[in-house]
Amino acid sequence: DALKVLDSDGVERAFVVGHYLGGIIAQHLAVHHPERVAALVLSSTTCFAPSREAFEPLIRGAITLAFMSSDERAANPALRHSSPLDEDTAWGCGEAILTLPRYDLMLRTFMAPALTIYGDLDSNSIVDGSKQLIASIPQCRESIILGAGHVPQVTHTEAYTEALSDFLQDLDVID
Repeated sequence: DALKVLDSDGVERAFVVGHYLGGIIAQHLAVHHPERVAALVLSSTTCFAPSREAFEPLIRGAITLAFMSSDERAANPALRHSSPLDEDTAWGCGEAILTLPRYDLMLRTFMAPALTIYGDLDSNSIVDGSKQLIASIPQCRESIILGAGHVPQVTHTEAYTEALSDFLQDLDVID
């Protein structure tokens, strides 16, 4: 679908930014159509599947958000920026994550500039996956947002924007 969007808009090469599941889509695009990716930004994502035993409780937890009021979610810093999912969506997204290929192994030949950005308080699977991406992608730089969890672009907007701007400035894309 991402490739279809590029094609329909007549975009030959794009600066691709993806957060979490969008980061997985961005990795897929970079692996299968590297000529279309001018630069890659992977935000709070991973490149390999977590264990089913560790991840299924998170899926069940996401489903319980539907039974919490928005005030209850807002009162909990870990859930403040979360949205409820219906059960089918939660399990569908979960299965997509649980069946991830090893993109880190496939991205070793990706030669465009890349940035992996994540919060130091994100889950171990995201932090570990981000570090693996940095080690695997030849031209990848790392940006860790201190004090941030899974959505640093929301919770630490200034630091996130600065990291993204610095990356784009180094590529001479923006002033």
